[in-house]
Amino acid sequence: MKVIEKKVGTFIIIFVILMIIFISILIIRQYLQYKEAVFNYNGFDIQKIRDKSSEFYRIKIFINENKVPSYVNTIHDPRKLEEIPLEIDKKSLLGKKEIFITIDPYANLTSQTTMAALEINKFIDNPFLFNIPVNSAFTKQYKNDPNQTIKTCNDVTSETGIILLTLGNKTKIYEEKCIIVQGKTESDIIRAADRLALTLIEVIKS
Repeated sequence: MKVIEKKVGTFIIIFVILMIIFISILIIRQYLQYKEAVFNYNGFDIQKIRDKSSEFYRIKIFINENKVPSYVNTIHDPRKLEEIPLEIDKKSLLGKKEIFITIDPYANLTSQTTMAALEINKFIDNPFLFNIPVNSAFTKQYKNDPNQTIKTCNDVTSETGIILLTLGNKTKIYEEKCIIVQGKTESDIIRAADRLALTLIEVIKS
């Protein structure tokens, strides 16, 4: 009987130790996941959010010194966009009365580049941020459609800004009459678009 009680006691002790180890691992794992998902970057609180179909970053900002925070979402981690070179006059861009995002219709670009345009648009056209109307355009006529808006870098004026999305041998953002958002791939164009947008709202310091 004493042998059985001793075995039971040993089993209970081992079970308790294993449970403590298991719970400790869970707590440490949850802490590491939380630390990865919530971080501060350049004074901005940022949360990484995952759902079944997507992953994005929610950034808390204060607009016009409002004490109630607002939130903007971006596809990429701002910390991983700093490496993208950016040489533009952002004050000039934000001083325009209208902005066109344009692409070459014969460059074989897909919906990924459209997503890049939307990333820029949701910040610049946001009535609570810059409230500058943003429209889409082509750099040249496509399939002889007379209703298309055609805009190139030569159409930049004191009131009209142009952002060209294009492929190139290096992912970067630079200015040659207009703002050129260039990526080695279409995925890189989206990354560069996020870099531009987050620089405009000063999450990333240029």
